Amino acid sequence: MPGPLTPSDWLLAAPLLWLAGGVVAILVLDAFRPAARHEAGLAFLALLGAAWSLWPLAEAAGEPLEGIPGLPVRAFSGMLEASPGNAVVGLLCLGAAALAGILSLRSLCRLESGRHRTALWTLLLVAPAGMLVTLASSHFATLFLGIETLSLPLYVLSALRRTEEGSVEAGLKYFLLGAFASGFLVFGMALLYAGTGRMDPGAVTAALEGGALARAGLGFLYAGLLFKLAIAPFHLWVADVYQGAPTPITALMAAGTKAAAALALLHWAPPAGPLGSGAWALLACATLALANLTALNQENLKRILALSGVAHAGLLLFALAALQAAPGSGASVEAAVNFYLVAYGVSALAAFGALELLERRAGGHAEASALRGLGRRFPVAGGILALAVLSLAGIPGTAGFLGKYFVFAELVRSGEVGVALLGILLTLWSFAYYLRILVVLYMKDAAPAGGPPAVQDTPAAVALWVPAVLVVLLGVWPAPAHLL
Repeated sequence: MPGPLTPSDWLLAAPLLWLAGGVVAILVLDAFRPAARHEAGLAFLALLGAAWSLWPLAEAAGEPLEGIPGLPVRAFSGMLEASPGNAVVGLLCLGAAALAGILSLRSLCRLESGRHRTALWTLLLVAPAGMLVTLASSHFATLFLGIETLSLPLYVLSALRRTEEGSVEAGLKYFLLGAFASGFLVFGMALLYAGTGRMDPGAVTAALEGGALARAGLGFLYAGLLFKLAIAPFHLWVADVYQGAPTPITALMAAGTKAAAALALLHWAPPAGPLGSGAWALLACATLALANLTALNQENLKRILALSGVAHAGLLLFALAALQAAPGSGASVEAAVNFYLVAYGVSALAAFGALELLERRAGGHAEASALRGLGRRFPVAGGILALAVLSLAGIPGTAGFLGKYFVFAELVRSGEVGVALLGILLTLWSFAYYLRILVVLYMKDAAPAGGPPAVQDTPAAVALWVPAVLVVLLGVWPAPAHLL
């Protein structure tokens, strides 16, 4: 029988207990007072408590915590493993859920007279819980549990606007394709276990030395992870789902899901694959090229930002290529990936959050024709979106620039100079559609207002200053090394 919980177990379980407690409290409140307005307060309290309980691990350097043997922290018989780096990314996921909730106060909470308020707040707590489990997964069981726990709420949240055809279509597409990806993932786990007899990350290394069964399992496992990260050719769902889903939910998916999937892929990547770094570099270049080429032909800004996220996911694969080329660089590559995820995450949150406010002014439309000139008419939302776009493009002085710099520096340090130059050229290609967004916001005549006038959303406008300030702060003063 399992023994009592250790301090490590409690440390990693505390954020999940806060989130689970918030879900239970909201459901109990709904049973006695349906559609109560206090549900939002309970949800934000649970997110704040989870962040508070995760902070000691995030601020810890390489020194042992009080009562904890050392870092990284391993808990529940090694099924979960956490370090300061992925704890910081976990704080990003919790912040993304909180921002999505704030953006939803004036939009999703009022759908059908608040009928779906309880579902919204409970699912906004379950999704980041799945992200935290995925970030810390060190066993097939926790990896699958985490990915499914973060995915199922997002399927529902994507289709929450039941009266809009695009939202329902987005939820259905995401659900069907996500189910196939989950099938690949669990089938790969089964084959890996059959071929190696292991269910920890060591199974990946053992599969490289094993037979065809284990190698096939490795391929299926990566297919499932690459789908969540939206790597070509598993990226075709992204633009449709991001466009149809409510924009606050899109912000959560862009920042949280991508971060969880990227660190899971890094954690489960073999130190030296059979094809070396070339396979990951080729996949990264193909993803960047396809995403940038497709984004050039888009009119909807949500689709453009979605394909931008695909390109950023492809750029993350260069870090895996650097790790394959120099297996001893694991710590520095992980630090570069962590910083990149935080930089991209705050930029994406600022971009989608500002776009949500501008959409309301444009009658709920995100097409370029509907958003013309809104950057001049609404300077706060327009300025934050412009700043986020500059960061996503990698303009110096923003967090996005340093994120890309650290990844390409790892490539150069590992000896892959040619790959780094090709990646930089493909990244510069994206400037075409990023600059187009700025042209639409500031250099086009304003479109006539459509629909009823939007209600001023002061909480959302204030909350958006947090990622906007972080975009600038991390661009001029990177996070202290002990946070990554």
